[in-house]
Amino acid sequence: MTAGPYEDLLRRLRVLEDKEALRRLMIRGWRVLDRKDWRAWIECRAEDAVLEFEPWGQIHGRDAVRAKVEQAEAHFPHMQHHILNMDFQVEGDLARTSATCGSWP
Repeated sequence: MTAGPYEDLLRRLRVLEDKEALRRLMIRGWRVLDRKDWRAWIECRAEDAVLEFEPWGQIHGRDAVRAKVEQAEAHFPHMQHHILNMDFQVEGDLARTSATCGSWP
């Protein structure tokens, strides 16, 4: 059975709301990173988070991601990150995000 127009509209609206929530979460994560609020920063990630950064490869798990990023940022007392090209793929309860990030010390 196919979904009717109302159900399809609700599904599309849910996807848009999910993408907006992810966008806000991503922005919050970068803002607290600039403040080096590591507790708030890591709370923006899932337990099974995977950080993929070309020089580091893939880092799996929230604790490992925090440790690597905290170590890398320790050399910079002040940072300002800029996020570009945010993309969100939402399929049911699974979401994948990607973005390009630039920063200035």
